[in-house]
Amino acid sequence: MDWIGGSTIIGADGYLLTPLQLGAEGIVAADVTLDGATSIGPHNDALADRRPELYGER
Repeated sequence: MDWIGGSTIIGADGYLLTPLQLGAEGIVAADVTLDGATSIGPHNDALADRRPELYGER
């Protein structure tokens, strides 16, 4: 089965920040303001829990 694409960026409010263009080739980018609201529960923080030392090298 071929991949149809469909990448998008979703905002904190759940709405699309970038248009969804199925099958179109390109780069998806958006300006995002985090406003300190990075907690996704009492034990998870999307930024504080990052472990950059485990990221692959470019």
